[in-house]
Amino acid sequence: MKPRYDQTQLDSAWKEIEKEIKISQEVHPKAGFVNRFKTRLAEHRILVERREAYRVAILNTFVAAVLLGMILIQIFSAYDSPGDVFLALVASFSKVWVYIQMVFGIILSFGRTFPRLIPISWWTSTMAAIGGMVLVWISSIKNSLQRAGVRSI
Repeated sequence: MKPRYDQTQLDSAWKEIEKEIKISQEVHPKAGFVNRFKTRLAEHRILVERREAYRVAILNTFVAAVLLGMILIQIFSAYDSPGDVFLALVASFSKVWVYIQMVFGIILSFGRTFPRLIPISWWTSTMAAIGGMVLVWISSIKNSLQRAGVRSI
């Protein structure tokens, strides 16, 4: 059975509590509490960020391993033996190497013939325009950095 309290007893007890609260003095923190709290908070935030970075790195590694495993399963299921897989990889890399050599050959042939087709005055004008744009770009970056408060690069 629950005890029953009289309303007058509760009112008198509450008045005593209010009186005690009014009489009591405000409690101040110990000296240096704010500085200790700020340093602990900064350390805690760094720790939380580090944990999040580890979690993301672990998750990315796991996803990459799963994808690599799936790719390897597809590759090995398409061939009869590991030797066939090795031969296919060598053939693929050989084709890629030939394609890269072809692209460089085309670029070099354009590099040899294209400058002869355009007059020298056009080349100098183009280079001067590119140089001017680079100078404007560098000066705008310098101005924006100085406005942001960066004194030296």
